[in-house]
Amino acid sequence: MFTLSPQGYFTQDGQTLLPVGVNYWPASVGVEMWPAFPEEEIQQDLDLVKRLGLDTIRFFLRWQDFEPQAGVYNPKAFADLRRLLTWSQDRHLLLMPTLFVGYMSGGTFWPQFVKGKNLFTDPALLQRATALAAEVAKVLQGFPDIILAVDQGNELDCLPESWAASPAQIAHWSRTIADTVRRHCPGCLVMSGTDHNTVINDCPWQLSGNLGLDLLSMHGYPVPAWHPLAFDGLDDPLCQDLLPQYTRFARTFGPVMLQEFGSILTTGPYAQRYLETMLEGCFQAGANGFLWWCLHDVRAHVHPYIKNGFEATLGLVHADGTPKSGPDAFLRFARDIAARPRPNLQAPTTAVYIPAHYYRRDNPLNPGNQPNQVGPRAILAAHMLQRAGHDVRMVRGDLPLPDNLRHLLLPGVFLTETETMALTRYVQGGGNLYLHGIPAHSLSPALIRLLGAAPVNYRAPRAVTVQAFGQKFALHAYLENTLIEMQPTTGVVLARTETQLPALLENRLGAGRVRTAIGMVEQNLFTHDVAARDRFLPWYQHLLGE
Repeated sequence: MFTLSPQGYFTQDGQTLLPVGVNYWPASVGVEMWPAFPEEEIQQDLDLVKRLGLDTIRFFLRWQDFEPQAGVYNPKAFADLRRLLTWSQDRHLLLMPTLFVGYMSGGTFWPQFVKGKNLFTDPALLQRATALAAEVAKVLQGFPDIILAVDQGNELDCLPESWAASPAQIAHWSRTIADTVRRHCPGCLVMSGTDHNTVINDCPWQLSGNLGLDLLSMHGYPVPAWHPLAFDGLDDPLCQDLLPQYTRFARTFGPVMLQEFGSILTTGPYAQRYLETMLEGCFQAGANGFLWWCLHDVRAHVHPYIKNGFEATLGLVHADGTPKSGPDAFLRFARDIAARPRPNLQAPTTAVYIPAHYYRRDNPLNPGNQPNQVGPRAILAAHMLQRAGHDVRMVRGDLPLPDNLRHLLLPGVFLTETETMALTRYVQGGGNLYLHGIPAHSLSPALIRLLGAAPVNYRAPRAVTVQAFGQKFALHAYLENTLIEMQPTTGVVLARTETQLPALLENRLGAGRVRTAIGMVEQNLFTHDVAARDRFLPWYQHLLGE
């Protein structure tokens, strides 16, 4: 049986392990694995995984294959599941079965009795899902030495039904399924295979929600159109840092597995360089496992591959098992990773702030934060601080701030009064606080005292030039689309705009200080132009200095 260490890594029999492996469908049949179940091919694939130096396979149970009619199970599918488990046990391969596959490779797969209903809000469907989870868990409980964790479903957060449900309904569904799995497979770890939407959207699968999970998941791929942040190809430093920063963000809420990733383009030097940097970044961010999508290219001419042709090209190896050039970087990483010491995630003394009320849905206490705005800004802030030479972590406003924290950057967030008071104590105790953007709705008397400056005019937004740290910086974005003119009270002006508006202020408070920029600096970095982003590196290099 597997457990998680206090540091969030997998352990078995007292030994820490870092799983590295693949997501799996057979090349010949793809998602039609269970109806076809090509025995010889599957066993050869298990042997191939071992030869590649990998140890873990995530595989998928399409609901329609195991329960084609409500309450009627397919005995052949369950027998084939037992055979797959036995073959894997014989080869000492770890497994992660995924229970509910509605969304897969751009296609949606449900039994007929599920279609047209909402899995997460329909009580009758929850009963059926609970019953299937119980039947599968009864099979899995006979293989405790190889079931790394049970995955509730593949990217359930991408389903329209998920977005139509409330966070409370999603949490109820998730807890119910997780409790069912644990009841019938005691001690089993449970997760849900969600992707980066949980970080950069107001997703009902909330990282901070009571989902009843043991660990979190991160999926992501280097395709610009799939992300809110612009980047220019696999060799763009921001592209290489997105998955590490998503992981770092999620890691503040619990252990995180990089459960599904790839380079999409699996040949050529771009893929190699991307993987080398991205994998190292995710490791340093605390990822506790790495599963490539997917083992093989797929040669099956079935849905969804006939609609989404590129989905058949993402394999670690070609359909015939021969190696590819791009994923070599992952195989080298897999060979070396076991011997490497785990990173100390509490060591960095510089952090980016995640507000206490991050998600907005059904949360009347949220003072104005929107994940699709705050999340990308937090990721850009961490990325730029790291590129400027700082070791960075992320911290949450709903938790006590770490004792070793010296520098804390707030990239355009709205604060509650409770947060403002906590940040005031942090500064008085010797912490250094940096605000990018002034939140008008949060400008309480307590925040005005913290900033050492008061608003004297609300101006229309405009592009300004700021001379700071011996450089010129162009700023154009402001919180609430308002350029707030601030008048120092106990603070001083460090930099002004070309029209003499205060642009960067500093306030000394107790043993610490606060520096406030009127503009949302990170908003200037929403560009695929690497050179334009790099022009702000001096800001991040000097902002934290004396």
